[in-house]
Amino acid sequence: HSNVVGTTNILEMARLYGCRSVAMASSSSVYGDRKKNGNNEEQDEDALADDGEPVHAFRETDAVVHPASPYAATKASCELLASTFNALYKLPVACLRFFTVY
Repeated sequence: HSNVVGTTNILEMARLYGCRSVAMASSSSVYGDRKKNGNNEEQDEDALADDGEPVHAFRETDAVVHPASPYAATKASCELLASTFNALYKLPVACLRFFTVY
């Protein structure tokens, strides 16, 4: 709840006060479990996609429709909010998908 409400508040304030851009932290967990295919079956570690890339590689263009947890779902929601603010108000937003952070 706080991720979504907090992100909405930050984006709205950035819009109202004319900020040039916003950078926000997301999470690699928005990708979900990349070792399973659409049927929730384990995939071969050496499997390749149609374009020759390993199926377990992460790409910025990957859909984030199967987050790994409720936390990941809120981060995916925040990314969607950022995209919406960009489309509606031309507010540039960078979402950084961190992996292991200590």
